[in-house]
Amino acid sequence: LLAYAILFPEREMLFMMVFPLKAKQFVGLLIGVEFLTAVFSGQGGLGAIAHLSGMGAGYLWLKVGALKKLKLTTRSGPKKPRASHLKLVTRNEKEDKKTWH
Repeated sequence: LLAYAILFPEREMLFMMVFPLKAKQFVGLLIGVEFLTAVFSGQGGLGAIAHLSGMGAGYLWLKVGALKKLKLTTRSGPKKPRASHLKLVTRNEKEDKKTWH
């Protein structure tokens, strides 16, 4: 979810299937809940600490590794044209039509 919020911060998500929140607000709320669970849990909060550690590791992987390797940015920039996998066939031996394959 943290990676989703980094890549698409303005998309809306439903908290408890009722309250619409932006992705960055939704993830911030979940991080807050996990932190409070880790601090105030009567059983040690080991699961909450694992979730927070996983979010931290995912954040580092996304920022350091993936975005630099793929040369992506979270800001909108000029879009590169995509190579088309379609090819125009101008002569069809069975029929005299132009078709896309």
